[in-house]
Amino acid sequence: MDSKQRIADHNAGTRILDDDEKLDLEKKISIYQRKLDTMQGDLDEREIERILKREQLRNERMRERREKRSEL
Repeated sequence: MDSKQRIADHNAGTRILDDDEKLDLEKKISIYQRKLDTMQGDLDEREIERILKREQLRNERMRERREKRSEL
């Protein structure tokens, strides 16, 4: 289900989220909105490299977290 829809359902009272879930979804929406805003403009080579490196680091951290969870 779409994050914005989950927040809308929460606000409408059809599917109440706990505080942590709501906060996580709001952060996720904000992050993706900023990313979308950034990607819509003209990017120079340096900005492209910065975005790619940031995504690579994020993917590595997520992979490490998954591996730690699977070890438990």
